[in-house]
Amino acid sequence: MKIVNKKHSRGNSIILLKSSWLWLGLFFLLGTFRIQAQGVQWTNFSDLPDSLHQEVRPLLIFIHTDWCKYCALQDHNTFSQETVGKLVNERFYALRLNAESKAAIPFLNRTYRGVNEHYHELATFLAASQGQVVFPTTIILSKKFQLEKKWTGFVSPDLLNTYLTQSR
Repeated sequence: MKIVNKKHSRGNSIILLKSSWLWLGLFFLLGTFRIQAQGVQWTNFSDLPDSLHQEVRPLLIFIHTDWCKYCALQDHNTFSQETVGKLVNERFYALRLNAESKAAIPFLNRTYRGVNEHYHELATFLAASQGQVVFPTTIILSKKFQLEKKWTGFVSPDLLNTYLTQSR
């Protein structure tokens, strides 16, 4: 019969428990960084002039609202996907525009004001079709800021991947 020192055994158990929590925490922390790095990296409108000064690229603009379920779905399903993120991050500056923002946004030598009657001036300017704004709206502007593509409504990862792959 072996006698076990309970005090010594308990100390090892506490060390083992702390060690397990440390590894588990590290695993989740690294997993979080990996997931964030896979999706689209968004640029702020205020940083855009400096980014364009360094390298001219086309723009992908995602116009959304906080209450729009399809906007959230596109944000979660399309823009967080690794293949979409890689294509967009390599070739575009990606910008998010909350159509209900009250902030003034400088864009193309003009400052657009926040919400007036319905939506932000820039959101209305970019997204309006036949007098209506539909959410989400996703826009591709060329390097010369000409409209190349405009989607109204949800854009699936497959649709965006196909377009980005074919438009090289």
